[in-house]
Amino acid sequence: MNAALRESSVIMLLTKPNTLAKKLLLSLSSLAILYGATIIWTSVLEHKYIYQAEKLSYEEYRAFYSEISADSKAGKLTLISLELRDGSIIEGFYMDKGDEMVDLFLHGNAGNIETNRINIDYLLKANLSFLIIDYPGYGASSGSPTEANLYEAARTSYDYLISHFGWRADQIIINGQSLGGAVAIDLASKVPCRSLIVESSFTSTHDMGNIITPWLPLRLLSSNKYNSIEKIDQVKCPVLILHGDQDTMVPLTMAKALFYRAREPKYFVLLSGLGHNDKAPSGDEAYNRKIEEFIRTNQITSP
Repeated sequence: MNAALRESSVIMLLTKPNTLAKKLLLSLSSLAILYGATIIWTSVLEHKYIYQAEKLSYEEYRAFYSEISADSKAGKLTLISLELRDGSIIEGFYMDKGDEMVDLFLHGNAGNIETNRINIDYLLKANLSFLIIDYPGYGASSGSPTEANLYEAARTSYDYLISHFGWRADQIIINGQSLGGAVAIDLASKVPCRSLIVESSFTSTHDMGNIITPWLPLRLLSSNKYNSIEKIDQVKCPVLILHGDQDTMVPLTMAKALFYRAREPKYFVLLSGLGHNDKAPSGDEAYNRKIEEFIRTNQITSP
């Protein structure tokens, strides 16, 4: 073996590690780019899925208010506007029926206050005062929907019922549907209230993500938690959980898990034959009797 061959072998040995290092660095860089793109894509996808807001012009909002006012047979309907810390304004309707209780209603993730007309009709028939709001970025409300902003909107509304309208904490029913159920659980875990009603809600967005996109590690990537399963045992008031047995969006098992973790006194009403966004028919006497009894007495003894 001559000197030239030996020199060539030495050069190969010296350059090979550098080549491997470059390939490794390139692979790590590619993985970092892919991971970053996945986080961005997941964030965008998650935000669009969770917050399916529909906007209303203020003129459309006022027109809907006039429509509801005309349909109100008792009580005075008032427009409310509340400012959050970031300067955004949330809009809502307040109905004073001169009752001894008030329902703070927090709607689901889709639409706005107008598309929740079915819930407003139920509130109008319930013969108790209520406040229903649109979250930041929904309806005529300004701002952007985030988990923190929805929590703040609910807390600001709760505080307003006490400071402006003179309600006591033990007169306020915190009532949430679907995503609003998670917001309601968060609020009820932090403030005193008369009772908590949760309809068609979930344990956490992570758990929902595992069902919708099981191939994505949302527990690591998600910026939204809505971790109701870890909060509901901090709620100290009576709890009512309602869930349809035909709900194909949020599994019934999640409602049962929330019920299991909740403190006593607690009650569970299975909505037979109903899906995620369905309401029991107004003529369903057994359902109406149970809801009315819980609202008035904080318990359910009716079969």
